[in-house]
Amino acid sequence: MAITDDSLIARLIKPTNEQINKLEKIKFEDINHTYTSQQLSNFNKLNEWWNDDLNTWIKTQRTENTIAAFPTILPIQHAPASLLVLQDQLTYKDSNISVIEKALENDIIYSHQILKSAKANNRQKQKVHSIKHALAMLGLENSGQLLLQYSLMTRLNQQYFPLQQSFLNFSQLMANIANELAVLAKLESPEMVKSLVYFALSRLYTMPSFRLLTQWKIEHNKAFKLASLICQKGNQKLHEDAILLAKSWQQPSQSIHCLQMWAVKLSTSNQIQTNKISHLLGLSLILARELYMLNKASDEATTAYRKKACRILKITEQDLVKSKERILRTNEIIAQISIKIAN
Repeated sequence: MAITDDSLIARLIKPTNEQINKLEKIKFEDINHTYTSQQLSNFNKLNEWWNDDLNTWIKTQRTENTIAAFPTILPIQHAPASLLVLQDQLTYKDSNISVIEKALENDIIYSHQILKSAKANNRQKQKVHSIKHALAMLGLENSGQLLLQYSLMTRLNQQYFPLQQSFLNFSQLMANIANELAVLAKLESPEMVKSLVYFALSRLYTMPSFRLLTQWKIEHNKAFKLASLICQKGNQKLHEDAILLAKSWQQPSQSIHCLQMWAVKLSTSNQIQTNKISHLLGLSLILARELYMLNKASDEATTAYRKKACRILKITEQDLVKSKERILRTNEIIAQISIKIAN
């Protein structure tokens, strides 16, 4: 038996002499009763029942849209080509908004995300009339970052594992904290910082040893380091693999450099922006742990890092308290990108 959009493709297993053993298309509404599945002792039975007739039938039925038995798993190692094309257009200095609009209209998923994000960001509750209007409200660069975040997180969440929802909630919380701090620190692209958070936490979703866990245990020292986020073999790979994934997704050199320089002291003047972003990531991790896990690390290294990050970002402890209050008030968890958890 095979499935299409509106029917089953079936054949009689034991036809009588009067019946021709051919494939039949049966509409769902014409099915009166179903029976439990038959146990197979071996897969030779399937060949016996179907042989090559089903493939032949599918090739001849050009108008039928067959449904796969298992969902297609999209590759995580590389960014989708459609995203790279759109990002190139969205970041080009002399971008043609009409060309971008047309490209988005041809991609239902991406156009839906842009419209959804424009509505979520619309403080004055204005009606979003079109994709072009949504792009104008969000800005081209921010639109590109939102599509990047959606593509990455969708691929990371394709297959279910026990701690998946917890990791997703934490990722979205940390991303929103990073966005809040980036605004406070007057950085140029808060959405780019959010994207870096998702890359930084990406290995949580793909490390085989993490996917088997049913309880999330953290390390209590050096809360600004990614490795402290999970007390499990493989945690030292979190940082390294985040950088590799960002490179394979063709992220800008500044983004990759920020991930590389996380918690590393920089002194040269031309690296001020990178220095700020890398320390912002570490500070965001500290605050996300405090809010999500009710865990305030008080070791000397974390305290020193926190003070240093605040100094570099020109943020006071009072600013952090107010930011945490805003996050708690507005994050249930709020996410501009809607990710469907795998079943």
